[in-house]
Amino acid sequence: ARDRLERVQEAFRAELAKLRTGRPDPGMLDHLRVEAYGESVTLPSIGQATLKTPKMLTINVYDPSLLDAVRSAIQTSGLNLNPAVDGTAINVPIPKTTKETREASAKKARELKEKTKNSVNGIRRDLIKDVNDMKKKKVVSEDEAFRMQKDVESLIETAQEAVAKLCDEREKEILAP
Repeated sequence: ARDRLERVQEAFRAELAKLRTGRPDPGMLDHLRVEAYGESVTLPSIGQATLKTPKMLTINVYDPSLLDAVRSAIQTSGLNLNPAVDGTAINVPIPKTTKETREASAKKARELKEKTKNSVNGIRRDLIKDVNDMKKKKVVSEDEAFRMQKDVESLIETAQEAVAKLCDEREKEILAP
């Protein structure tokens, strides 16, 4: 049960990381998939992103033959970025986010939070059902089943709080100008 909850939280964290904040971050492109060597790979496996200036990311691609593939992946990422090849690197100017863009990203974060909460509630429902099935089959006593349900509720509440905290933190980052 803990593993399932941790996987859900990790997926939520990864989705939140994809949302653009007001500040450039070298990790903001880590989720991008690039066609390289006949397969789809993540950007960090074929290049390193660094912050050149407060408004410019530079991606040093390990294999220069992949420069166009990386540039294309960034352009089609939906992040409204316009990369430029500069010798053996790619410069990505990061435009200042507008208030509307930040609000749209914050809304997306809240939507992701709701989807994650629904996933956590689905796990809760499965666990409570398992406990009730064990109780019906007399595998556990009434008292044990009650204790197990309390443990499940406690675990789920902790997971819900962690998701809410992650979302609130990311929302503050997104809405900061």
